[in-house]
Amino acid sequence: MTRKCQFGLLLFLLIGLCANGVAQKKYLEIKWLDSQRTEVLPQELEQWYKDSLDLLSTLHDFYKNLHKQSYLSASIDKIEWKEDTAFSTIYVGEKYQWATLHYGALERKFVQQLTYKEKYFNGRPIRQKELIKLENSILKYAENNGYPFAQVKLDSISYTNKGIEASLKYIPGPRISFDTIQISGNTEVKKKFIVKYIRIDEGELFSQQKMEDAGFLLKNIPAIKVKRPPEATFYNNKSVVKLYLDHRKNNQFYGIVGILPNEGNDNKVLVTGEVNLQLTNVFNSAKVIKAEWKKLKPLSQFLDISYQHPNLLGTNIDVKLALNLLKEDTTFLNVERLFGFRYNMGREGSVSFIARYKTGRLLSTGQYNLSNPPEYLDTDFWSYGVNYSRNNLDDLYQPKKGTFMELEVGVGNKKIKKNAGIEESVYDNVLENSLQLKLNGKIEQYHQTGKQAVLAHKFNFGTLQNENIVLNEAFRIGGYQTLRGFVENEFFATTYLLSNLEYRVFTDEYSYVFLLYDQAFLSRNILGSTYEDFPLGVGAGINVLTPAGYLTFIYSVGAAKNQPISFNRSKIHFGLVSIF
Repeated sequence: MTRKCQFGLLLFLLIGLCANGVAQKKYLEIKWLDSQRTEVLPQELEQWYKDSLDLLSTLHDFYKNLHKQSYLSASIDKIEWKEDTAFSTIYVGEKYQWATLHYGALERKFVQQLTYKEKYFNGRPIRQKELIKLENSILKYAENNGYPFAQVKLDSISYTNKGIEASLKYIPGPRISFDTIQISGNTEVKKKFIVKYIRIDEGELFSQQKMEDAGFLLKNIPAIKVKRPPEATFYNNKSVVKLYLDHRKNNQFYGIVGILPNEGNDNKVLVTGEVNLQLTNVFNSAKVIKAEWKKLKPLSQFLDISYQHPNLLGTNIDVKLALNLLKEDTTFLNVERLFGFRYNMGREGSVSFIARYKTGRLLSTGQYNLSNPPEYLDTDFWSYGVNYSRNNLDDLYQPKKGTFMELEVGVGNKKIKKNAGIEESVYDNVLENSLQLKLNGKIEQYHQTGKQAVLAHKFNFGTLQNENIVLNEAFRIGGYQTLRGFVENEFFATTYLLSNLEYRVFTDEYSYVFLLYDQAFLSRNILGSTYEDFPLGVGAGINVLTPAGYLTFIYSVGAAKNQPISFNRSKIHFGLVSIF
């Protein structure tokens, strides 16, 4: 029996024998069988320990540390107990090093992929951790290039006066190719689309990386619920890929119309409302259409329309088109157009290249003069940017654990357009053309703190950088989707930090009650005029999945610099989103 096995058995027996004395302090006394102890002691071992288990655990950690430091023949030969003292005999031995480690008959294509080269081992101490990393890097390359059953082991081991000589022996195993893809479940997305989307082609070499990436890619399709990760079965040097996919009811419709007396005109009524439509599997090929319209104030409207087309012309590129319109009473009209390409990299996330064209136009100018200069101006802004996102959530819509992150940066030329209704001198200190930077992003984290409890945290941020930012360009904060406790789009900001914290207690898979705390930092720098605020919102709510759809009720109250918390200003959001 080797010394390593002897120590393992001895340690196991001693733990059992010492169970009755766990609560008693024990002292360790050591007899060294060689003179190496001064080089390897990480701490003073000969001391009092709180109990037998603590003493034995420390001894075992010391033994493992000796092997990590290349003392491969080290052993703990004996442990004897006399009352409250343990007498241990330890042999350290010599420190082994590589004379040479050859890559043997390893193919050149493997050697080129390795992080560790032969010279990194020659004449250096033998580190088990480094050797395992080397073997794993070879096996990883093999399993991603058609050899999932490859093996690596040391061969031709010999001892010289310079150290240990050895060669790596690579056993490739059978060469495996992908065969067919089988889908189990009731998903309505076309198989042809799924096969193309996960980028696994029949006849190509097996890749474990592609198997793992397929799971991440499928999680990002709103119309699919991934029941379990993809599996591979092997036969006759071929691999059948099995996908377990169910249909997810995720098409949404929400609409409400309000008819109120028009305070500005006694003879007419005021129509307000909100409509939200989301289709996530158009033509059964995971195409997504979204449309949102709001009219929450008499003369203001908001419209957002987008279309996402995955796998354009059979490629791995997704295309997105979007149109956003905001009319702020009789003050201004903003229109933004977006065109973007996205490449999905599986578990590494996705990268998008985006072009935006945003225009801002004043709707009235009669109130402005030299003594009352406008905070709003007509603008044109062309920007080009990059977006990176990564999704590691366990569920796309009702996550309980994981992280989602997104970052976008865009830069472009902004032009201030002169308005005939504003005096020429207003533009004297304003640059007509300038470079403008926009940076924004978000991070979402979900932690399961109990069997039914989840702590959800969302952090959003954004900034505009330019010397001539006007108010109609600013970010809009406030309302159900950003800062609860305030009306929609209540705040203007050129820089913002926003934290949304929720503690959720689930009553079933998709229904939960929650407490919320929203905290923001808002900064505004408009044509030299600055403002800062730290608004917050607190409240509670419930989200329930009913046969008719998601029922949401939220009660919240907010506080800002000029608005202390007052229940008279509390906000209630109530909605029923139909799922089909």
